[in-house]
Amino acid sequence: MSFRFRVFTTLFLLVIQTGIAQESVDFPMVDEMIISIRLNRGDILFSEKFSKYLEGYNRLKAVQEQRELNETEKMDLLRVYQLFDDLNSKSELIKPYLSSILEARDKALFHAANDFAPEIFNKAERSFQELTAKFANNAQNQADESINKVILLYREAEFEAVRNKLLSEVRILIAEAKDLQAEKYTPSSYQKVNELFNEVDRILSKRQYNDPSLGQKAADLLEESKHLLYLVQLAKQLNRNDTAVEEYILALEASLRKLETTLNITLSSSNGVKKGLDNVNLAVEELQGELNRQRAMNETLLDSISLLSEEIAVLRMHLGENQNIQRKIDNLKSQLTPHNIKVIQQNGYILLRANGLQFPLGKLQISPEEKNRLEKIGESLRAFSSEKIVIRIGQAAAGNVEYNQRLAEQRAQAVALIIQDAGYIQDARISSEAVLLENSRDTGHAIVDVIIHLSQ
Repeated sequence: MSFRFRVFTTLFLLVIQTGIAQESVDFPMVDEMIISIRLNRGDILFSEKFSKYLEGYNRLKAVQEQRELNETEKMDLLRVYQLFDDLNSKSELIKPYLSSILEARDKALFHAANDFAPEIFNKAERSFQELTAKFANNAQNQADESINKVILLYREAEFEAVRNKLLSEVRILIAEAKDLQAEKYTPSSYQKVNELFNEVDRILSKRQYNDPSLGQKAADLLEESKHLLYLVQLAKQLNRNDTAVEEYILALEASLRKLETTLNITLSSSNGVKKGLDNVNLAVEELQGELNRQRAMNETLLDSISLLSEEIAVLRMHLGENQNIQRKIDNLKSQLTPHNIKVIQQNGYILLRANGLQFPLGKLQISPEEKNRLEKIGESLRAFSSEKIVIRIGQAAAGNVEYNQRLAEQRAQAVALIIQDAGYIQDARISSEAVLLENSRDTGHAIVDVIIHLSQ
């Protein structure tokens, strides 16, 4: 939260508190307070209290939809507002101290630790709530040690989830390759995958979650497992029962990696290279009878690389982006177009644009329909686990410029929070900003741009 926004919020709350006894509280005021609590992560820091207060508030809302509140119910609404106000103050005070835990929790959720490692994740949740309660009661002795313990629990849950998902998928790939007689057709690759599997499994079994090499080894294991399955499938198609096919393809891929550097592209052994290898299958088939002769293999390899370089140049010219990014863009379009959200691809970033987002005059809250629309954007961003995300609000500049700019910035933060929660996005990867549109006078509508900065 920016310094200007904290100062404005503090002044705003002081004004409300000085007149709270004389003036009634309405539902929009409570909605504004709930947004502020979520910005301060109070819904997580004090999840039990927040859920309890929210349940009472929703009951009063349901009554309001049927009839006007009576005096007793109005006093209940005032009490709910005061409870939320107290919760917001505590959250704003505590959040900076516990931001490292919140980041670890977000990463664990991104890897679905609540589903794939529920026991450890729930233990971390309980420890987090106990620590939050101590901070709220000013019992902060040995704070650093307690914070580190909770962070380690979330990390353990995260990596246990990675283990359960990763090793399960890899075991399936290895089993499929074994069923195709990988030990016979592609023994070198089969041995490499099993050695890498045992190494990763050993690190995870010993719970060495801080091993700096674990992330790369896990990624390599999944890639090599897919590669093994592809190799053995190709060898079976060629109906060869010796290792010549594997040696030939591995030599071809080594040359492709050199070509990758020359052309400044990225190829995947199990996916991107597959298309290139498909283009040379005919040449491989024609040379089956001469695979044992080194001279013929080298000549064919040179011809194959030449053909492959032409194919890659055509693909780069027409597609403009690598295969992985293009697939993500296609998925974004299929997910978001039905919700009237445009997906625009630009050089170095992807722009998601939601036009006509409605805000009540001078307010931050939005309708459930609009919130659902923003949550769809957040869910789609789970496919971008490391990219920087910028949320930009554009609204009319009519009236007081300074007031409109401050309101737009607060709305941008509120919108960013909804998207961040839905997408499990860490605080460090998301930011918000606001611009005033000189040619627009519709103060009730805003343009929301979500900018995904692609890694170079």
